[in-house]
Amino acid sequence: MDLYISAVIILVLVAISNLAAKFIKVIPRTYINLFMGIIFACIPLISKLVIGFDSEFFMSFVIAPLLFFDGQQTRSFLVQRKFKEILGTAIILALISATVGLFAVNKIFKVGLPLALIMIAISTPTDATALDSVREGRDVPKRTEVVLKMESLFNDASGIILLQAAVLWFKTGELSYTRNFGDFLISAVGGVILGAGVAFITMVIRQMIIRSRFNETSSHLLIYFATPILIYLVA
Repeated sequence: MDLYISAVIILVLVAISNLAAKFIKVIPRTYINLFMGIIFACIPLISKLVIGFDSEFFMSFVIAPLLFFDGQQTRSFLVQRKFKEILGTAIILALISATVGLFAVNKIFKVGLPLALIMIAISTPTDATALDSVREGRDVPKRTEVVLKMESLFNDASGIILLQAAVLWFKTGELSYTRNFGDFLISAVGGVILGAGVAFITMVIRQMIIRSRFNETSSHLLIYFATPILIYLVA
């Protein structure tokens, strides 16, 4: 029951913030959503009715579908053509930015290196949805937009591994380069292989259902929307 009440409150909040965004076009919609969320969270009666944040639920049912459907809108030939730029921005640039930011935060704010790396790992990788919200209503050069869009779809492995490395460094006091690089290869390369395999199997099943006499639109749609969640959980 608490889940239903929480879902209704959040949906009402989103509807109100989206309506407000129609009148306040100077500020991106995402920032308005965040601001409205903060206001609602400050109201004790409403905040008590909303269930606590569950990171696994959020990753499985929000982030995974968002990344999946953003990726679907990206043409494969464009990824092949921009592959070197993707590697440069999603991995090399992310690592350089993290290194520079790490020592900058450490020196300027007198924060320990492990904690500084945690802060940097959270803020360095750009998210596809966050990118769209920031550039909403703004003229961005086409080439820059394409590069950032590609980078935002492929930088999750580097961001997650950076965060894992930072947390382990914070807990143990040691930074293992070998282990972190191995984890990165497993997340990046393994994720591509496993994701492609599960997606291909799911696509074959959907095609079989469509071509059979047992084709049912509702079943087809359920499989389609469950695909990103299934891929994430299997991974």
